[in-house]
Amino acid sequence: MLLLTFRLGAERYGLDVAPVVRVLPQVETRPVPGAPPWVRGLANLEGASLPVLDLCMLALGRPARDAMSTRLIQLRIGEVMVGLLAESVNEVVRVDPSAFGSSGLDLPQTRYLGPVMAWEDGFLQKVEPAELLPPEVLELLKT
Repeated sequence: MLLLTFRLGAERYGLDVAPVVRVLPQVETRPVPGAPPWVRGLANLEGASLPVLDLCMLALGRPARDAMSTRLIQLRIGEVMVGLLAESVNEVVRVDPSAFGSSGLDLPQTRYLGPVMAWEDGFLQKVEPAELLPPEVLELLKT
């Protein structure tokens, strides 16, 4: 399995490359009034509107840092195209899926954080894009 790795704060995470369309530098977004704080806004990508979610805000309660390694990961979740803003996006790694195991925690508000594996001097945790947004939000994004 190939994972695109990135950091949220000091911790390392990975995203299966299968739903990834492309990785772009950070782009300007237009705020969406009334949206949750982890919705960074809307990006204009080649004339199309792309909802952008800030993974740092979602997971850590703070916005992603404005750094050279902060990237917009465009991916498809079902029928919906979204952008994920993440810090220190810098490599694709090949991992054995059987190396992942349960984190031992099943928190409803962080179902997007999947299994973990030992990695370098800590852990690599898989992000499950299908769990990022509730079904009713995905349905709204289709329209």
